[in-house]
Amino acid sequence: MAKEMYVSSTKGNNSYNGTLSQPFKTIQYAIDSASAGDVIYVQNGSYNERIQLNKSGTSDKPIKLVAYPDHRPIINGAGIKWTGNGNWGGLINFNRQSHWFFEGIHLENAYGMGFGDDYQEPSTVGSRNIQIKNCSVTKAGGSGFFVEFAEDILIDNLMAKETNKNLGQEGISLLNVNRFEIKNCQVINCYKEGIDVKDGCKNGTIHDCYVNNTVRVGIYVDAFSRDSSNIQVYNNIATVPNGAGFSTAAEAGGRLENILFRNNIVYDSLRGYNISSNNSETNLPYMMKNITFQHNIAFNSGFTGIFIVAKVENLLIENNILYPSKSYLSNCIQVYDLKMFDANTTIIRNNLLAAINTNKNIIRGSDYIVEANYDSVMIDPTGALTGTRNFALTKNSVARNAGYKGVDLGLILESSSNPPEENFEPQEVKIISDVNLFNAANAIKDFPPFQIRYTTITTEKAINDSNLPVQASGVLITYYISQTITGCYQEYQRIGTNERWIRFTLSESSWTNWSKR
Repeated sequence: MAKEMYVSSTKGNNSYNGTLSQPFKTIQYAIDSASAGDVIYVQNGSYNERIQLNKSGTSDKPIKLVAYPDHRPIINGAGIKWTGNGNWGGLINFNRQSHWFFEGIHLENAYGMGFGDDYQEPSTVGSRNIQIKNCSVTKAGGSGFFVEFAEDILIDNLMAKETNKNLGQEGISLLNVNRFEIKNCQVINCYKEGIDVKDGCKNGTIHDCYVNNTVRVGIYVDAFSRDSSNIQVYNNIATVPNGAGFSTAAEAGGRLENILFRNNIVYDSLRGYNISSNNSETNLPYMMKNITFQHNIAFNSGFTGIFIVAKVENLLIENNILYPSKSYLSNCIQVYDLKMFDANTTIIRNNLLAAINTNKNIIRGSDYIVEANYDSVMIDPTGALTGTRNFALTKNSVARNAGYKGVDLGLILESSSNPPEENFEPQEVKIISDVNLFNAANAIKDFPPFQIRYTTITTEKAINDSNLPVQASGVLITYYISQTITGCYQEYQRIGTNERWIRFTLSESSWTNWSKR
């Protein structure tokens, strides 16, 4: 018979019986005592322990580890290490167990991942039916959340902040997962990509998430070496100063198919949306099919709005609003290599472009609008007028009714004039045992105000590059090189100053000039 157990770091004792009046002291002891269907309530306190799941619930009787009502327990991994390089294994370690629900649990200072698992061989069956809501992971060596070779994963309102300090995996990482939903999540100041569904993931959605100041890519859909398909990315916001807000990829031979990016916003980023395959693009066969970018906004994207760096069969780009930065205002839709661009299977139509030029690699498509004045198009995209960015269309915006079949360009909002047939039907992802156990009182606060905070760079090495604007020979300065999906960037910062220089490349032999940040 299912039972309730209680844990208190301050009042508990593992010799007690685990009731509300006699709680256990450690979470692990409660887990060791649990059976399918049990609920473990964790009260306020700091729990300095690593949690190892050592049993599974069942589809109709999951095991639940949840915060006691109106409490905010913290599992603090300070001083706890485990084998490996700090990228693998979780402070809450799944051990391939299944049918677990977590709610209101907050993790800090994980040596490796927050919620995660040890590395598994490809033949190993992973976890099934893991559901997380209203949780957070702060300062982790690895991912905030990671599973692989898994099924039926729900992540709802997880905040991952300052994760991936050991530079492995991503803020939220799913590898070869069938049926997943990632929603209402925040990834902030992450040392790697923000949200990545990769290497065989299929049948899932990423929506209503916020990614701020990650490295390289905010939200990333990558087939890698396994075929990935049927993934929708919608209603998300990303700002990635040194990378792309959103990107596709098929980095190691996997096929990416039936991917939708819709109703997303990326702002103040190096690139808006990457349509890329891997880091060596020349003469690749079709590795992506049925890729759609629809009703998105790229605002103040430093290099380009949409960057096409891969050959795609059936690519649709329509009804987007694209405003690169002033330095690259006409780079709204850019093709890296026209030999890889198949116009016969590509439709580009009804997009708003900030400017155009005669460069043959700058693609306009059909029925486009050119309007450089963004304030006449959107209400307050910079936030300068009201203090809050507002990407909705102005009353007399040229983007109104200018989309394909007469719909509005940009975001689909309740106030838009789009006809009923344009309404988007989100893909339904049926997660088994979707029990309504979550307590709204434990919800993390709404997304913070729009802002950019640069992550502290910790890699230091002496360099000698005579091409630098400030000669660095013999001087120890901060340095790193980051390989992006479509090329590289190098950034230098002199220690003890705010002086930063950056350059970019689209090939190994051709770099842009250094520019001061």
